[in-house]
Amino acid sequence: MIVESGEGLVDSNSYVSLEDAENYFLERLYIDTWGEATDSEKEASLIMGTRSIDINFEFRGEKTNGTQALKFPRSGITIFSYEVPSNSIPILIKNAVCEMALSHLKNDQYSKAESDVTSIKLGGGAIGIDFSGGDVSDTEKVISMVRSMLTDYTYSRNWSKILR
Repeated sequence: MIVESGEGLVDSNSYVSLEDAENYFLERLYIDTWGEATDSEKEASLIMGTRSIDINFEFRGEKTNGTQALKFPRSGITIFSYEVPSNSIPILIKNAVCEMALSHLKNDQYSKAESDVTSIKLGGGAIGIDFSGGDVSDTEKVISMVRSMLTDYTYSRNWSKILR
């Protein structure tokens, strides 16, 4: 795992280090899944959480380096007359990644077995696949919380397809 330091690295794949995530979860309830995961699983979930944030949000401002791997760091973001530093990752971005990482560990929709598929729907140019198992309502709660955390940093909040 290569953590973005705020320099606009060309090869980073996470906004949050394992140490920072461990500290975040010290102040969070209901984290049994996090505590039971191996360090490798935790790092993979932080990478997936970062991808989820980057893929599903259109952030304000501009990347500070045209060759950086991730969408942050960014310049040109002002929140309540305060210019967000362009050489760091905002704490709310990191917190959102931690929440998504925990959600990925709890509800791994990417590794569902074929036998878990309960229906496939085709129509209107869209494909829908429903899985048995996994608590979608918990996932939707996390998405709602993450959306709220990142509102000031984004133009849009399109989470209709994530983790389904």
